[in-house]
Amino acid sequence: MHCSNFTKVFLTIAFIGSTALCNAVAGAGNILIVYSSYTGNTRVACEVMQKNLGASAVELKDIKNPPENLKMEKDVKPKWVLDTEIEPKSVALSTSDCVVLGSPVWMATLAPAMRKFIELNRFDGKKVILVTTTNASLNEEQRQKIKSLITAKGGNVAGYFEILAQDTIQGKKVERTKEQIKAEAVKIAPEISKACGAGK
Repeated sequence: MHCSNFTKVFLTIAFIGSTALCNAVAGAGNILIVYSSYTGNTRVACEVMQKNLGASAVELKDIKNPPENLKMEKDVKPKWVLDTEIEPKSVALSTSDCVVLGSPVWMATLAPAMRKFIELNRFDGKKVILVTTTNASLNEEQRQKIKSLITAKGGNVAGYFEILAQDTIQGKKVERTKEQIKAEAVKIAPEISKACGAGK
């Protein structure tokens, strides 16, 4: 009889523990990361966030802006195409309560691939978190313009995070390493989770 009671208690604890684990995984699974990356900074940041948040992720491919078109060469302007085409054009947003959009900053706004994604999709009823990689921090007016792209498509911007891709050392701009970018992504992951309401 004692063993039987012990078994019941053990099974109950195991059931509660497994239920809590399933709920945690389900909460994390409600976060979707959609990102575009050109130099790799946004990609490594989003890969780190995906791991730390237990999220799913989709990378947008910019059809008209291959890396070779974006190289800075002396006296030659990069061949940027602002109105581009992307793959995929849409993803299954309906299964996610919170969507994280990761993008570099181009000309004080989101990069072409992310702007095209926002143009082609709606975010009705979704919490949207914006994460940008940028050489220089944007001012509040510039941030508001970016947020308005989301609100115009029905989304609720629940957070905005910047990861600086450059440091200023003795008056000179110095590129941050991928490891430094990853470290910044690790720092903001808990704040993104909180903003998304994961596990609630």
